[in-house]
Amino acid sequence: MLFDISKLFLTFLSLIGLITIGVMHCCWQIGQGWDVGGADNVAIAANNLKALGGKVGVYGYKCEQISCHDDTEIVLCNDVANGSMKNAYYINPDAPYLASYAEDILRDCYLYQWFGDHREWFSCGQYFDTDHYNVIVRRPQNQYGRCL
Repeated sequence: MLFDISKLFLTFLSLIGLITIGVMHCCWQIGQGWDVGGADNVAIAANNLKALGGKVGVYGYKCEQISCHDDTEIVLCNDVANGSMKNAYYINPDAPYLASYAEDILRDCYLYQWFGDHREWFSCGQYFDTDHYNVIVRRPQNQYGRCL
């Protein structure tokens, strides 16, 4: 799944203080409108990404789903292009390193909801790396809200 990122929008959010590069934000702090994913599924998706090993890549100004389990996806977004050739700036960080960002989001951006006599935990967030990419944990944005 690929989609464009608006550099102007990210710059605007940074200027008005809603995001800071090198910092994590929970979904409810930045108003992206993303739905939360199941906390257990974040952990499974992160473990799957670790097990993958190697590197995961994405071109400039693009986002790519890099792991998904049930109702939770991990997305890698490249915030940088190379001059006028928007797709020329390819990044490929280590998969286990990206998984650690998802685990950080799970640790710091969680909430729960009661269902009868038990509660279920959820997570959603975005972590901006200083190397101009970010990792998102959220519910998949398809019509089913599930991994396909």
